[in-house]
Amino acid sequence: TQGGRRIVIVFDEAHLLDTSQLEELRLLSNSNIYSSAECLLILVGQLSLKHKLHLASYLALEQRITVKYFLPPMTYKETRSYVVHEPEYLW
Repeated sequence: TQGGRRIVIVFDEAHLLDTSQLEELRLLSNSNIYSSAECLLILVGQLSLKHKLHLASYLALEQRITVKYFLPPMTYKETRSYVVHEPEYLW
């Protein structure tokens, strides 16, 4: 943390990261910055990300992931409900 702030790093479309970029993430996960309890690394991607992380070359990174969640395919009705959802606490 810096000044009491938490560090959050989000990679959207993480399934598009190449070998060298995933290696950089693995190295980051070894660093003192990441090992702090106040740092969170979030990878968001399509199902191909799950398959990619199971490859031997990414096993060290995959083993550092403590929480995994896979959103299953949704029906049309579920998708519509998800998209039009408007929480009361909009910014």
